[in-house]
Amino acid sequence: GPIKRPEHIPEEEWVDPLPMKKRVSALVRFVFLVLFQVLLALKMDAIIAFPWWAVFIPLYFWEVMALKKKISLATINIVSHAELELAIGKNFAACNTFEREDIHRRFILVPAKSGPVYDAACRIKAEAKMDVVRILARVVFTVLMVLNLDLGKEWSWWIVFIPIFVMVVCIVGSSFQNWVEVQAEAAKRDPSLFDQTADVEQGYAQMDDDAKNDDDQPLTDEEKEELKAKVAQAAYRVLGTCCTQCFFLVLLCVLVGKMQGAGYSWLVIISPFLAAGGLVLCCLACTIFCVSEVDENAGLADFDTRVNEATAAAGYGATYDG
Repeated sequence: GPIKRPEHIPEEEWVDPLPMKKRVSALVRFVFLVLFQVLLALKMDAIIAFPWWAVFIPLYFWEVMALKKKISLATINIVSHAELELAIGKNFAACNTFEREDIHRRFILVPAKSGPVYDAACRIKAEAKMDVVRILARVVFTVLMVLNLDLGKEWSWWIVFIPIFVMVVCIVGSSFQNWVEVQAEAAKRDPSLFDQTADVEQGYAQMDDDAKNDDDQPLTDEEKEELKAKVAQAAYRVLGTCCTQCFFLVLLCVLVGKMQGAGYSWLVIISPFLAAGGLVLCCLACTIFCVSEVDENAGLADFDTRVNEATAAAGYGATYDG
């Protein structure tokens, strides 16, 4: 049944986050994924003689369902409560359950077009766009791989993996673009954030057009720190994306080279995973040996002291010796 409304959320604001339609869709996607894995295993063991394109049909359905969901999320509009109420002509709290569900399917509601909630909504939309790129790259890659396997084209595996390389470039480029946009927005709101001489130049410019900027309010220290934190967070995200994608690209090149007929061992391909697992085990071992020994008698001595104090306060002559 539907998820029950928490007591701290008013009934007019509650929307079921997982309605029955979404649950059925998730179940169907799971069935397609399991069916593909079963067909792939049977094909690899030569138990069935299906062509490769037939084996990948459940996977294509799985990708199409995910693509439909991500496209709707990537093209969704972000609106504030005031804009929504102006568009529909009534208060959001006056909408019934079906109207609220329809609004949440078509819009992302935010209190205002600024602040952390709006930034989080923009990130969700940007991540959905990148998910669309990932899905399209996977679909094109699987199509090329199936054609290479079924039709005996004997294409170079470097050509087959071109969509994956393009996907990596798009992911890194999108991350850089987001960092540039955040930096430009921060520089627009506070020119002195990246240029130490901007304070002096802005002071002279302010003397020339005070009338033009009478409505501009200077940023507080808290807002400046928030801008710096946003820029730093975007920079860390770029750095993390570049590191992960470079690592993935190196592994991919090693894998494709091996598939193309390189003479090195398959152990070279899994060596990064073995190194990562060894590093994790080493850290766990160091953590275990760095734990200090606990004195078992420390707690008992403190207990004896408290008992003796309580006994003396009650006027009894005897003490507790453990």
